[in-house]
Amino acid sequence: MTYPAVIFWFLFLKAAVSRQQTLLLMLFASFTFGSLAVLPPEVTAGSSFVPKTMFALLLVMKVLVPTLLTRSSLVLELASLKNLGFLFAFLAVSLITTIFVPSFLADTISVVPLKSLGFASTEPLRPSQGNITQSIYLSVSVAVAAATALIARSPPFPGQLLLAVLVGGITLLTSGLIDMFASAAGLASLLDPFRNAGYAMITNAEVLGVRRVVGLMPEASSYGSSCVAFASALAFLRPLYAPGPARMVASSTAVALIGMALLSTSSSAYAGLAIFSVAYAINLVRRIANFSAIGHTGLAIEFVVGLIAVVSILMALLLQPELFDPLLRLVDEIIFNKAMSNSFVERSFWNQVGWNALFSSYGLGVGLGATRASNYFVAVISNTGLIGGGCFFIFLLQTMLRRSYGLPQSRELVTALKFTIIPSLGMAALGSATPDFEPWLAIIFGAITGISLQSGRARSNSSRLELLKSQPGIPTANPP
Repeated sequence: MTYPAVIFWFLFLKAAVSRQQTLLLMLFASFTFGSLAVLPPEVTAGSSFVPKTMFALLLVMKVLVPTLLTRSSLVLELASLKNLGFLFAFLAVSLITTIFVPSFLADTISVVPLKSLGFASTEPLRPSQGNITQSIYLSVSVAVAAATALIARSPPFPGQLLLAVLVGGITLLTSGLIDMFASAAGLASLLDPFRNAGYAMITNAEVLGVRRVVGLMPEASSYGSSCVAFASALAFLRPLYAPGPARMVASSTAVALIGMALLSTSSSAYAGLAIFSVAYAINLVRRIANFSAIGHTGLAIEFVVGLIAVVSILMALLLQPELFDPLLRLVDEIIFNKAMSNSFVERSFWNQVGWNALFSSYGLGVGLGATRASNYFVAVISNTGLIGGGCFFIFLLQTMLRRSYGLPQSRELVTALKFTIIPSLGMAALGSATPDFEPWLAIIFGAITGISLQSGRARSNSSRLELLKSQPGIPTANPP
C-alpha cells in the first residue's frame, strides 16, 4: 500500500465521524485520484477500488442505510416510479440479467471482455469477474443517487453542494498543474505512488510533440473529461455563488479547467467542450428571458468577457493568422484524423460487437461487465437489454423534465444541474465502456430528484393551507 493510500484511510476515518459537509467535500475532491488504488489490487483479485468509490460507499452507509432502518417510508417514497423508481428498476433488471444470461447463453455469443487482450479480440460469453465488479459499481452509483436525494431535502444542502463542487474543481486543477510541472522538471516518478491501480496507465503520451496532461488519472482522456465536467458544473452554477471572492474563484477555476481540458488533447474532452459551449449559449438565452434576479446575476460581466474574447480572436486572425496554425494542426489530428486511427477502428468494433450481442441475446442483454463498448448508451443497452435500457432512458427523461417549485435559488440550482448533465453524457457517449454512470452523475441525479421532491411537497402543503384558509369556519392554526 502506497503512502497516498495510507493518507486516504486517515481521511476516510475522519469523514466517517464528521459532518455531512466534510464527507461531501472529500467525495468531490476524490474524483481527482482516478489512478490511486486504496487497496492493493492483489488483495482485491485485480479490481481497483479508487477513493471516489470508497467515499461513495461511505455516503451510502452514513445516509441511506440508517434511513432504511429508521425511516423506511422515506426510501419507499423515493422508490416510487415518479421519483427514483425507474432507476431502481434499471438496477434490478441489470442484476437479474447479469445473474442468468451469461450462464444460460454461455459460449453462444461473442463479446469483447473489459480487459481486452488486443485489437479486435473477442471471447465467448461466460460468467466473469467483470460481472461482479460492474454489478458492485452500478449498485453503488444507484445507492449514491438515493442517498443524495435524501440529503438534498435538507436546507443546508445547496450551499454544501456548491462548496463541494468548487473544492473538487480546485483539487482537479491542482493535480493537472502538478503533473505538468513534475513532468517538465523530470520528476514524474514522484507521482508513481498515486498511480498504483491495476489497469493500464498512459501517462507520457504526446500528440504532435505536445505532452498530454493526465493529472492523477490513468490517461489524458479521463483527466480531460473530468475537467470539462467540473468546468461545466462551475459555469452553470456560477450565479448561485455569493458575489465577491466565492464567485470569482468559481469563475477562475472553470476557465482554468477548460484550459487544462485543452492541454489534455483528448478528443472526448474537445467534444465535451463543444457540447458545453452550445449548452452554455442556450442557458444564457434562458437566463436573459427569465425574470429571476438570480438568473440575471453576472450576465453583463459574462457578455463583456465573451465579447472581448471573440474580438481578440478575430483581431488575431486578421493580424497574425499563423499564430493559430499549431492549434489547428492539433485539432485536425485529434478530431478530423481520429476516424483514420487504430483507436477509432477498435472502438467502433467494440460497439458493433455490443450491438451483435444484444441481438444474439434476443434483446435481453448479456449482463453487466460482460462486453465493453465505446459508447455509454451502447454499453447500457448491450449489457442490460431493451428492458433495462428502457428503464434508464425513462428515468433520464424524467430527470430532465423535473421542476422545482421552491425558492428561486432551488429552481436555478435544479436547472443548472440539468445543464451539467448534458456535457457529461455527451462525453460518455464517446468513450464510456460500461453502463455504470458513476458517482458524479449519481449525485446530480439524486440532487435534482431530492430538491424537486422537497419543493413539490412544500408547494402542495402551501396549496392545502390556502384552500383551508378559503373555507369559512375551518381552523387553520394547525393544518393537517
